[in-house]
Amino acid sequence: ATSRIRLGTAVTPLARRRPAVVAAQVASLDRLSGGRAILGVGLGGVEAEFTAFGEPTAQRGQRTDEALQVVTGLWSGEPFTHHGTHYRIDGVTFAPVPVQRPRVPVWIGGTSAAAHRRAARWDGWVVGCDNEQGEMILSAGELARGVAQVLAHRTADEPFDVAITGVSAGPEDPVFAEYAEAGVTWWLEHLHERRAEPDVLMSRVLAGPPSGAHSG
Repeated sequence: ATSRIRLGTAVTPLARRRPAVVAAQVASLDRLSGGRAILGVGLGGVEAEFTAFGEPTAQRGQRTDEALQVVTGLWSGEPFTHHGTHYRIDGVTFAPVPVQRPRVPVWIGGTSAAAHRRAARWDGWVVGCDNEQGEMILSAGELARGVAQVLAHRTADEPFDVAITGVSAGPEDPVFAEYAEAGVTWWLEHLHERRAEPDVLMSRVLAGPPSGAHSG
């Protein structure tokens, strides 16, 4: 059994989900893992993910913001009422609640100005820094500028995480220090498993995480 690995989404398009179901799924994961869940949320970058199923693409940001209010409100475990534009809840007492209090950490994905503002209101920012060919496409300098823009909107004093997906050569790759200097607190190794040979994947997993850094 593991005791330190964090488990979560990076990211789920919450505007396409039922908030109460997401709240229950993440709360269950948090309880099963002893308080190690993270909820990563984005708008859904591929429009066809909505249109192919006849779902609206308009107001995704507004729906996401409201859904986050619903999810975190349900996690309180207290009677919760919400009358919004997209969701209506009347006096629901939700169970089970997460282990982590006051809530499971919420990370926001995206690189737009609106995503920066949204991330600043929550607990972290998650960014994809590599492409499908396994190449880093967002430099540490570019990321540092994005981090500064997010933090410029932040008013809370609590710790704030910056997580990126990336590709490395192993635990001692100097790329980790480069991005840590830019403000990264979590490195999410992207294995691109659809193109890699099984022995390549296994050797990278066995090599382990970056030295002296959070990883996932």
